[in-house]
Amino acid sequence: MLGVPREDKHLFHAWTAAIVAGADIGPVSDTTEWDCASRQARQELGQYLVGLAEQRRGRPTGDMLSDSINEPDPAVRRTEVELASTTVLLFVAGHETTVNLIANGVLTLLRHPDELSRLRADPGLLRHER
Repeated sequence: MLGVPREDKHLFHAWTAAIVAGADIGPVSDTTEWDCASRQARQELGQYLVGLAEQRRGRPTGDMLSDSINEPDPAVRRTEVELASTTVLLFVAGHETTVNLIANGVLTLLRHPDELSRLRADPGLLRHER
């Protein structure tokens, strides 16, 4: 949706892991290192996403970055800082929630082998709604 290349997924994983770790409240009393890494990851991801958007200025590709950078209405158009902040939020929220949803779904099925067996026997139990 945002228009980020799949071949850069190793970058996204590292950035989102650092950002989420910086937001995690855990038993560690000194979070200075995590906070610094999180801040740096947000900055790098923001710069990366703004750079991708800039590549699409005047050459839209039908994704959200293109739409944002090519917004014709100056009242709605985002500044570079707003574009970076918004796209980082969308990216991390979309990536992290999807990864965790899938992981938690698999973990739940592994913890309930009878339900996993039912699902394997009858894949129609999965509802495909749009």
